[in-house]
Amino acid sequence: MKNSKDKTTFFHELMKSKNNSVFRKLLFFMILLLIIPVLVYYSTNYFLERNPTIKIKHSLVSAITSFLSVILILGIYVIVAFSENIEEIEDEKIIRKKPKEKIK
Repeated sequence: MKNSKDKTTFFHELMKSKNNSVFRKLLFFMILLLIIPVLVYYSTNYFLERNPTIKIKHSLVSAITSFLSVILILGIYVIVAFSENIEEIEDEKIIRKKPKEKIK
């Protein structure tokens, strides 16, 4: 049986400095995924209903634009995630290249 000191929870891992920035980015994009598609759907639907010259199914176009906003947000998240990984690798290479100081 493990000691309570050895037990790490999900939230303890998130509070570590490296994981904390990743969690913040994930939370930010989750909030975007909840808010932006809904706003896009209703604003597109509102615009199409108020414009009598456009004769398209309003709900279909609104759903398509909302879907495209989800794809855009996910694409941006993937780009941010990959660029973060590249920055970490470059930082590690710089740290490894530094010569060790000689002890006198």
